[in-house]
Amino acid sequence: MTRIYHTSKIKEIPPYGAFEDEIIFQVQDNSESFIMRKYEFDWLADKMFDNWQQKRNPYIQILKEWNECIGFQDVEGQVSLIKDVADTIEALKMIEPSEDQSYNGINKEDIELLLLFLERNKDKPIEISES
Repeated sequence: MTRIYHTSKIKEIPPYGAFEDEIIFQVQDNSESFIMRKYEFDWLADKMFDNWQQKRNPYIQILKEWNECIGFQDVEGQVSLIKDVADTIEALKMIEPSEDQSYNGINKEDIELLLLFLERNKDKPIEISES
């Protein structure tokens, strides 16, 4: 049975005109997954990119796939396997949560939940995909 964790905004209907796209972190053995809205991920990636420009974190894989518009799935639909989970965890730890709890951003509890998910599964293959 798969345990599914998600941000608090998954339960909300996005504002008018916004897409309901999701980013899914999935342990390859299908035991756990973490789901967030794409706009939440974009906000996190933007903050990690800012930190990378300031040389505060390395240019991690998910940041590269996001920034260079590579995407998390290839043309055959094969999802990305995160190869630098430890660096991803460290990059996420540097993110200051969003003060604005409206459409943009991600709150402290949701960042902590994602970090717990990644730390608990850091020795397992973790895939990332977009739906």
